Amino acid sequence: MIITPIDANKDLYSIKDIIPQTLLQEIDSIDISNLNYDKWDWYDHSRKKIDVASDSLFNRLQKHMLDSKNKMSDLLEFEVKHIDSTFCLDQSGFTFPVHTDNPGVNVAMQIYLNDCDNAGTTFYQISENDIREQNDDQHWHYVGENPPTNVRHTFDFIKNTGYLMVNHKTQLHGVPGKLKDGQHRLSMYCWIN
Repeated sequence: MIITPIDANKDLYSIKDIIPQTLLQEIDSIDISNLNYDKWDWYDHSRKKIDVASDSLFNRLQKHMLDSKNKMSDLLEFEVKHIDSTFCLDQSGFTFPVHTDNPGVNVAMQIYLNDCDNAGTTFYQISENDIREQNDDQHWHYVGENPPTNVRHTFDFIKNTGYLMVNHKTQLHGVPGKLKDGQHRLSMYCWIN
């Protein structure tokens, strides 16, 4: 497991080698057309939430992440007490406009479970003046230039890599491209407390 800050701010990290090779090999053998899933309440048909059965590979991946919390704490400058996770399958037409996560997210991590060209997450450098606060569920709304011109870092969608983000109002990010026919992104999204 390798967790590296991308700059001196220590609020955005690249992650690598989080998942053991044995589990990665099982992921490679998955037929995504046979997965059971639900539609996200807040997203269109191009993003699906994979059902996690108690005897499934996805359940073992969740347990692996929970078992990794002490090692993650050692690599970060804060204690990881709990990790909740879900799995996303993004398919043709998927894109994710720039946004900030709501303040209910403390620390988030996305682990890429396959390779997908030009489909990674980009983080942008913005100022607090580019964010408007509203009394709603999202709370932080980006109002600056869209798309922003100042890229902080782009994480390529490469298997067993990803990012860990300490959330705050200027952690603007998104997926600028759109998935083409035949492309898919399989990822594990984690909420860390």
